[in-house]
Amino acid sequence: MKHFRVEHGIVDFQMEFTTMLPSLPMPGTTYFSQLVKAFRPFGINPGSIVVNRRSNSLADTTLQVGLLNRTVNLRFGYGSFNLFASNPPIEEGSKIVPIIERAVVLIRAIDPDGDQGQASFRLGLHMTLMDDTVEDFLSRYINHPKSEMMKADALSFKLAFDEMSRGTDMKMVLTPSVAYPNALFTEITYSFKNKDDDESLALLTELEKHFRDPDELQGHFQMALGLFDLSGDLPADEGNNQ
Repeated sequence: MKHFRVEHGIVDFQMEFTTMLPSLPMPGTTYFSQLVKAFRPFGINPGSIVVNRRSNSLADTTLQVGLLNRTVNLRFGYGSFNLFASNPPIEEGSKIVPIIERAVVLIRAIDPDGDQGQASFRLGLHMTLMDDTVEDFLSRYINHPKSEMMKADALSFKLAFDEMSRGTDMKMVLTPSVAYPNALFTEITYSFKNKDDDESLALLTELEKHFRDPDELQGHFQMALGLFDLSGDLPADEGNNQ
């Protein structure tokens, strides 16, 4: 069994809309009032809200909101919504899914069909290997001829185990970390898409089912890492940039 130490973690939630939103929750709108009230428990304030207009195109117009002392950042666009958390405090990790849920409720208020489309939930960890090198670790799982001209660089797998994987595309990628020496960047991505027989993504149902319980997420990550004989202490919640 090889041991690791967690250095940094991220949570990245991305939602792509099937059709563009008719409006954004900009200051001065009714939706902005709803946004402020929804995120008061998470530390929203004037200094954490930024309106970006990089050009005259609506595709370049976004509303960004920093929460939990800006460790969690939301970006509302006409075609997408994103939440990115970089190394949030462990005690704040359980608030990430409720934040996403409130954002989706707000998007539905703007457009009842706003939750249609596809979404991904990515959990990532930078992990220093304590008793192995990254190159040797990757080489054991990548089948290629031994050569000075080729070095193992990345592992990519689809996962299929337990109830969590049913109806959900799950992918695990292990690559050398660019932020820490002799470390892996390991991520699991869960992807949801519209069902053929259902026009709605039913996103809140999926989030509630899969991500509400931090212990379940931790167990999932531990189980996946165990497939590679990796052992170490994970944060209480996988939160926390490659």
